[in-house]
Amino acid sequence: MQTPVVWKKGRFKGALFSLIAHRFFCFFAIPLLFISGVLPSAAANCAADRLDEYVSVAHVYDGDTVKLTDGRKIRLIGINTPEIGRRGDPSEPYADDARIALQKILQGRRVALRYDKDRHDRYGRVLAHLFIDQEQSVEVQLLERGLGTVLTVPPNVWNVDCYVAAERRAQASQSKLWSSPPLDSGSLTNLGADFSGYRVVSGRILRTERDKGAFLLRLKGGVTVYISPRDLAYFDGSWPKRIQGATLSVKGWLRYQGGEWRIQARHPTALQFINE
Repeated sequence: MQTPVVWKKGRFKGALFSLIAHRFFCFFAIPLLFISGVLPSAAANCAADRLDEYVSVAHVYDGDTVKLTDGRKIRLIGINTPEIGRRGDPSEPYADDARIALQKILQGRRVALRYDKDRHDRYGRVLAHLFIDQEQSVEVQLLERGLGTVLTVPPNVWNVDCYVAAERRAQASQSKLWSSPPLDSGSLTNLGADFSGYRVVSGRILRTERDKGAFLLRLKGGVTVYISPRDLAYFDGSWPKRIQGATLSVKGWLRYQGGEWRIQARHPTALQFINE
């Protein structure tokens, strides 16, 4: 299996901005860990540093959303699982598996919430990391089984290294969601222009651009990876020596707009450069 290279969180330096302006990145070597093809077998700080609240779950909607006995709806931080079909639409692959797995993990157990920076999302759901106890992360269990992908939405970045390592183990074993390759950026016309949803897409980078402070990665097939000005600070740290012509895998919400496919990357964990 090809070995992905992940960007690490940091801050953009002035030198990096000048390099972006020239549409080419050539700084910071790829970490030896990834050159050697060794995947991380464990992550630091997987256990909870604190538990903020103990709760009981009344219902599991899908692999990343539950309802508590007090009526609150919890959206798990750090993970995205396939969507359950609604209003006659079919469920996405492994959506039912993710929901059943979460039901079994939580069955008969009192669980704990670990809050992050944001307490609620735009839908009014409570955002939290979910734990069975101090040592057992629910998100990690689902990620390791290949039933979800890492979803990092700043500023909620606690435990991100742990989640990435769990996802890598699932990738290495080609479990569930990782048993098939990502969508090729050159074949998205098969989706139809009205498609909008979370996908993993891979493609070759044709060029990079700046647009009103945002950074754009133009992929083969008319796909643009968009990094907004507010999120750019997270993307400094481990850019590969060669970016133009490199193969990139990106996770996020894909939609067709302005005559092109666009997918936004909020955090480096959404992107993986593939060693070829």
